[in-house]
Amino acid sequence: MINIRSDNTLKMKLPFTSISSILLAISAFGQGADSPQGLRDEIRLHPADEYTAYTLRKNEFIISNYPANPLATWVEWGVTDRITINFDGEAFFGGLLIKPHLPYPSQYVRIKLWEQEKARPACAFESMYQYLWRESRQVDVDGLLIARKGSSWYNRFNFSWRWKEKTFFHFSAGETYSENLTLSNNDSLNPTGKKYNPSLSPDISLGFDYCPKPWMSAHLAGSYGSTFVYLDNVPRKYSLAYAFRFAPFYRWKWGFFRNCRIELAGLDFYFADAKKNIPLIAPGIPGGYIYWQWTCKK
Repeated sequence: MINIRSDNTLKMKLPFTSISSILLAISAFGQGADSPQGLRDEIRLHPADEYTAYTLRKNEFIISNYPANPLATWVEWGVTDRITINFDGEAFFGGLLIKPHLPYPSQYVRIKLWEQEKARPACAFESMYQYLWRESRQVDVDGLLIARKGSSWYNRFNFSWRWKEKTFFHFSAGETYSENLTLSNNDSLNPTGKKYNPSLSPDISLGFDYCPKPWMSAHLAGSYGSTFVYLDNVPRKYSLAYAFRFAPFYRWKWGFFRNCRIELAGLDFYFADAKKNIPLIAPGIPGGYIYWQWTCKK
């Protein structure tokens, strides 16, 4: 997942044949698969940091990468039509690069509970656990410090309702357990902030999707608590995000391009404990990432 960090994890220089390059090359194997035709009927898991109630099809894959950070690569896999899991490349390989040189345990699962039926929305249970061996300064910019250590675990129920063909509504609620969490304005003269050791905090989010074209979709999400993609696993934050997704080559024959997707996002985070916000309004700066999505042949 994508973080804003100032520690040595993001300062490591990787060779051209980095982990992200290898994973992106692997995505070319999707060229012979039955890929979804455009965005309209494509399964979306966390567009604009929303929480949907959908799971990938069996043996459907998503490989996502944040180009500015080679380690920020994650792989989602539909184990069955009802269960989707995630491999967090940044947590795994980033942990190897710094002491104690062990992967950070980071496990994610989403389980479909039921499909949409008329007015009843689809529902899924989502859980993510992460353990940091040492204190990690996840954010240390613009007078804001967010530091985490130990266990972080969120559990939530997601609901999605598709209205007609192009419009989707999403609602999610749950809670996050944090073993050690620091939210501070990082000002030694006028300190404002709070340390939680440990704590439970609520999570809630609303999302809206509109897909007018097979090659473009628009997304809007508001939330309080933990999110999955941007500033992942950081609770007690207010966030507002909008994003546009593009499938520029969805009609191409070569799967490497046909399966390629782009998300450009504008974001605004507010941390009440530190009385500080981070506005990232311009789409794609730094919000946004590139990903490949396809279903392997059976």
